[in-house]
Amino acid sequence: MFPTLAVDREPSPDLVALLGRTRAGVMQALTTPRSTSEIGRVLNLSTSSASEHATTLRNAGLISTTRRGNSVLHVLTSRGHALLGAG
Repeated sequence: MFPTLAVDREPSPDLVALLGRTRAGVMQALTTPRSTSEIGRVLNLSTSSASEHATTLRNAGLISTTRRGNSVLHVLTSRGHALLGAG
């Protein structure tokens, strides 16, 4: 079962083919900076699953993460914006 995306628009088919539906959804969700729990909420994922996907995208240089108190804020990097715009 695929997560239901509660974001403004669905990720492009090309981005889904490259990253998979869930990671493409995380990228699309991060057009607005979000915490890990917010990513989970908008994509109907567990917080641990959202964290794993964020870690993979961060390791690929597509997002960056900043700690804010007890939570973290994820944002697209310039590379992430470029990839999202290319799809």
